[in-house]
Amino acid sequence: MKPSDLITGKNIYFDEKTFTYIGLKQVILNSISDLMEFVKKVEKLRYTDSTKMNSTSSRSFAIIEFRVYIKEGDNLKLNWFRFVDMPGSERAGKAGVGETA
Repeated sequence: MKPSDLITGKNIYFDEKTFTYIGLKQVILNSISDLMEFVKKVEKLRYTDSTKMNSTSSRSFAIIEFRVYIKEGDNLKLNWFRFVDMPGSERAGKAGVGETA
C-alpha cells in the first residue's frame, strides 16, 4: 500500500532534494477551535481496529505536521512539530493482533 494523504486520498512521497512531502494537503488553522475541528476530522478518517488491549488501536501510520508562525515586530518566527501515530506491534501477541479464530 502506498502512502496517501488522509484527507484527499492522493498518493504522497518524500522528495529527498527538497526534504518535503509531495502530495500532502495543507490546511491553514487560525485558532484553537479550527485546530480542534481538524483533529476531530482526522480522528474520524484514520484506520483503527479493536484489539484485546485497545478498542481503537491504530492500524495505519499517520503523520501530522504543524507549523506555527509567530510575528515579532518585523521578524517572522517558525516553529514546527510532528505527531506520528504508528500501529503498535511490540505486544502483538498480548493484544491479539493477527490471531485467527
